[in-house]
Amino acid sequence: MMGSKKIIGVFAFLLALSLAVSTTAQPAKHLQLYTIHVKSGAEGAFTAYMKKIVEAANETGAPQGWGTGQGVLGTAGTNFYVFVGFDKWGERDAWNQVPEMLTKAFGQDEAQKIGKMGGDAMWGFETRVFDLDADRSWNIDSPGVGRAPFLQMLIGKVKPDMVMEYQSVVSELKEAQIKAGATRPAIRRTSRFGPSFEFYYATPFQTWGDWDDSTSNFWANVAKAKGENEAVHLRSRLLSCYEEREIFVIQILPELNRTAPESTSNE
Repeated sequence: MMGSKKIIGVFAFLLALSLAVSTTAQPAKHLQLYTIHVKSGAEGAFTAYMKKIVEAANETGAPQGWGTGQGVLGTAGTNFYVFVGFDKWGERDAWNQVPEMLTKAFGQDEAQKIGKMGGDAMWGFETRVFDLDADRSWNIDSPGVGRAPFLQMLIGKVKPDMVMEYQSVVSELKEAQIKAGATRPAIRRTSRFGPSFEFYYATPFQTWGDWDDSTSNFWANVAKAKGENEAVHLRSRLLSCYEEREIFVIQILPELNRTAPESTSNE
């Protein structure tokens, strides 16, 4: 089991700049993603823990913000995801420490209780940093790109000798989506820290009904733009690049988010 001091230490350098509910900002150049594994039945305790961090940040006037989501499809409902976006690495030097915020807001004894509550609710976590691949993303300047309540995500590990092929296919797929009139944003990222040769794809959506919109059907768009045979060929080329991939949907939890001044989007 992870101790409360370790959990507080994790969040001490987790919390940072821009929130995922910005109305105007484009996706941040860099994204730190935390996958947090919460014990079954402890979701309420983890939520309460995160709310206390939000409260402490507000009470102490901390400059940082973040976005939080919970798995709803394709991943465990006990998995929570925290998104921290930043545009310059030097911004991280100003990040506030969670233990200091909690202590300043609630006093040392209460801060330790809050930390223990968080530590007891979790059994592990992973962290990655991804860089924005703007050349292979599309519609990322759409109004409200960071306000969607749901986020479909794909994190795939590409075979090392297939990275160039993967990038080539993705460029062709972008061209097809634009030609077909796809309206939903698609945010693509490449790994900077974490497992090598990982690629990140995220597309926000407003309601489940959005999936009934024909322009939301990715491969139908490719077929519309390039024809059925070429769509099948591109899909085969893409799938041959992966060692493994995970596709899932998370729901953003506004009560666990915090707005940062002049924020960028954490997606």
